[in-house]
Amino acid sequence: MSNDKICDRSPHISNTWVEKDEGKIGITQEVAIIELTESSDSEELESLPKFSAIEGSGEGELPNNSSKDSTPTKPEIKSKTNSDEGFEKWQRIIRLDGMHANAEWVPYSPTQAGMSAEIAQHLAESVGLKDYDNLEPCRIFHTARLVSILEAYALYDLVTEYCKRMSDILSPMIAEIDEDHKAFWCFAGFMRKTPHNFRLDEEGITAQLTTISKIIKFKDPHLYKHLEKLQADNCFFVYRMVVALFRKELKFEQTLCLWEVMWAD
Repeated sequence: MSNDKICDRSPHISNTWVEKDEGKIGITQEVAIIELTESSDSEELESLPKFSAIEGSGEGELPNNSSKDSTPTKPEIKSKTNSDEGFEKWQRIIRLDGMHANAEWVPYSPTQAGMSAEIAQHLAESVGLKDYDNLEPCRIFHTARLVSILEAYALYDLVTEYCKRMSDILSPMIAEIDEDHKAFWCFAGFMRKTPHNFRLDEEGITAQLTTISKIIKFKDPHLYKHLEKLQADNCFFVYRMVVALFRKELKFEQTLCLWEVMWAD
């Protein structure tokens, strides 16, 4: 998994829920806008190497490649097709996972819980969300935010993209954090610390399950023998608990308390 460093040139995710202009409500979203720091612009521009002069071009000009065939090759076309198919696949999964997010967070986020149906619908339409008529406005709004941030992260981290259970991790974050760009970087920070949990080869999560099995064997031999009889000594039954950090097993408030203790270290 890529571990992109966040520095002065870090991408900035901005998402304005509502903009009022002469009584009209509109939804705007800007994803991954690169902002350069003002203090070093002039110095950096001067230090950038200039293109060398090439036949028929002046100093500092790009070479004229108009004579070359710009038609993409077959491998390039195939690669783009596979990339598009992958994008559409995890995009559908993100939407499904977002729609199934529970509403336990509602009592803990009164601002978002009181979101109007009009604003929720506008945000849902802006991210291409469909089939949400059976959801309350606050859940529509929550789902739309989930979809927006997870899609942005999938484009930001092209190695991991999107995996199941990511929505379970992000949901409590956006319930507690109103600003999308802050929630995005909070989620990205979590992913940088636990990239092994979402590897496609599952090496990282398998190693953790092996460790859990060893702990049970050492601490509770009787339980371990029982698991061996059931052929469950690989501890695969705790897979979801490890990946989603007990989000499905605990109540919302309990989840926040557990995560705070885990991340305080």
